[in-house]
Amino acid sequence: MNIESVVNDVKTRVEDVSNRAQGVAELSVDTVKKANKIVVPTVQNIVEKQTDAARELFESGKSSVSRVRNDGLKAVASNPIEYLPQGRSVFVDAFNSSVELTTKAGDELAKVLRKAYEDALARINGKKSKVAAAKKTARKATGAARKTARKASTTARKAASKATSA
Repeated sequence: MNIESVVNDVKTRVEDVSNRAQGVAELSVDTVKKANKIVVPTVQNIVEKQTDAARELFESGKSSVSRVRNDGLKAVASNPIEYLPQGRSVFVDAFNSSVELTTKAGDELAKVLRKAYEDALARINGKKSKVAAAKKTARKATGAARKTARKASTTARKAASKATSA
């Protein structure tokens, strides 16, 4: 075995590993973009709902303080519960909404990351990802269908020309 063949073999292997690494890097960028499309709107929705809840709680507290000032200390002392802000349902609704949005986003992220992991493993091992293999199979099926249709139309044309010439 000469040095030139060893160098060519190593060069070929390095190029192969480099191409696989490039594929994984591209896949990583695509995955981050997909994850970003899930996370950003979810965080925006959570912030919006929490901000609305905070505003509503603030207004409720402000109105309670105003009622306390207007009614006086005796009225508050006789029935203090009436002067508490009604914010429990607002707080609970905002919390439940945040949990729901976070759970949904987490499920979507898990799917995206699981698929990216499988695709990255396939690329590292030099195999086609399941999606690429499915596309290739679909292309083969469409190509076979076209060939069959072409053969059928050719046969029909031949039969029609025989019928007209007879």
